[in-house]
Amino acid sequence: MWYIIIFGLLTLSVAFDASRRKLGAAKTILWAIGTFLLGVIVVPIYLAKRPLKVNEVREGGLAWNLLKNFALTWTILMVAISISAISAAAGTDTSSGAEAAGAAIGIGIVIVDTCRCLVCPDGRGDCIRLLPQELSHCRAWTYRTFGARS
Repeated sequence: MWYIIIFGLLTLSVAFDASRRKLGAAKTILWAIGTFLLGVIVVPIYLAKRPLKVNEVREGGLAWNLLKNFALTWTILMVAISISAISAAAGTDTSSGAEAAGAAIGIGIVIVDTCRCLVCPDGRGDCIRLLPQELSHCRAWTYRTFGARS
């Protein structure tokens, strides 16, 4: 169900954008069908190859834009899967303690992984594995704010 909702919205967005950029009816329909069927692959390609509007600039090359847009599309998909997994796990009937513990562990893993990907300040989703030297900007902020060096 979530796939139809997410990629249905992405399909509408791509179709409207393609028509506003005057791609023609045939190309607009093909991009829309491709987005609905293979959204994670087609949306990054569309965003990297679509014609630019007046005064619009695309930074980086084709490979950079493909990877950047793939990461964005993949993140949206993973959030949807995580929400779906949390709701499915929350609705399970746990009659034994082991089932309840397994459901709690599963929900915890999904929540931690989602937060790690979305909330981390470094933007890479690797805040749990950061080395101390990579946090120098955080230490500098702490020194300025609290006046203590540790």
